[in-house]
Amino acid sequence: MKPNLLCMKKITFTLACSLLAAWTFAQTVVSGRVTDKQDGSPLIGVTVREKDGSGGGTTDLDGNYTVRVAGAQSTLVFSYTGYATLEFPLDGRTQLDVSLGEDANVLEQVVVVGYGTQRKSDLTGAVGSVKTKEIERIATASVEQALQGKIAGVYVTPTSGEPGQGAIIRIRGTGTLNNANPIYVIDGMITYDASFVNPQDVASIEVLKDASACAIYGARGANGVVIITTKSGRKRDNAVISLSTYYGTQQITRKIDLLNASEFAQAYNELTNSQYFTDPSALGEGTDWQGEIFRTAPMGNVQLSANGGSDRFTYNISGNYFNQSGILKNSEFERVTLRFNNEFKVNNWFTIGNNLAYSNAKRQIASGSAITSAYRVSPTVAPTDSTGDFSDPTSPFGLAVGNPVASLYYGSNNH
Repeated sequence: MKPNLLCMKKITFTLACSLLAAWTFAQTVVSGRVTDKQDGSPLIGVTVREKDGSGGGTTDLDGNYTVRVAGAQSTLVFSYTGYATLEFPLDGRTQLDVSLGEDANVLEQVVVVGYGTQRKSDLTGAVGSVKTKEIERIATASVEQALQGKIAGVYVTPTSGEPGQGAIIRIRGTGTLNNANPIYVIDGMITYDASFVNPQDVASIEVLKDASACAIYGARGANGVVIITTKSGRKRDNAVISLSTYYGTQQITRKIDLLNASEFAQAYNELTNSQYFTDPSALGEGTDWQGEIFRTAPMGNVQLSANGGSDRFTYNISGNYFNQSGILKNSEFERVTLRFNNEFKVNNWFTIGNNLAYSNAKRQIASGSAITSAYRVSPTVAPTDSTGDFSDPTSPFGLAVGNPVASLYYGSNNH
């Protein structure tokens, strides 16, 4: 009896081994490599699984994977955060290399915060974001003005109408502590001035608005934090060289309708009941003081950049020239900026890089008193006298009024 029982156990074990071998043989082993469609770099941690099956795995440090599937006609599903999920039928293949492209809808949900990056759906603090395309559509000299009207709860007010001037930023309204501007974090460096940054070098702007979002910056972030990230290089087969330029003009919306010389002389005679001006009609139009101080002002911008790199080294180089003349004569802003961002990957866990920036700005500020004088001075007075010197347009009413043109000539300051 015992020999028969032992024989039955051997037969059962043999059948089990045979079935296991048959099941293992029926499975198909598939391997391959997953890379970034944009630059060809390997993607680490991509989930590779069999559709409607239990087989699966992830890619290693070199983007390689190996999975077991039910058969050679199975379909593999590749998914990775920030990239579009793709499905590929094997069609009998055991080697399958795949390139994944970025999912624009997902990337738009990622924002930069104090501790790194987060998805908008995971944020617990109040964070507003402005991306490259929104910034590039705006012809402006400053990063601050590029934020105007872009983020809820962020109030941007120009400091003046002077060319190249920045703006006052208030986060959470005018009740901001001490009515102070937020701090700026430009590529990880904390500063209180962003006027030297060329808006066309900016990749993204994040505004941290509440205490939880600004916690890492302590008391300095009490009035909010503006995080500016500049453009970086990407691996490409060939460097991408870009040249962009724009040109435009600015002018006042309309002049204030004032009396000309004849009308002013007649009105003065009637008001004083005198003949101070013997023949008002002979004076004609006289001097248009608004025309003497205002102008149609040109504004131009030229940007040249190069972006590229390899598996280990990436770079972004840019040069920019910006010039803006003010609508008030003798006012102008000129800026030259250079930027070099690069990154070198020493190995899989160590990367070094640096961001270098140069900015040189010149600003000519006109005297603001010229505008007030232009509305007060008599149109019967010429800007210059017979000798070519600036005239002294004392008001017929005995009021001391400065010559607006002289104010612009002598009162302008260079910075």
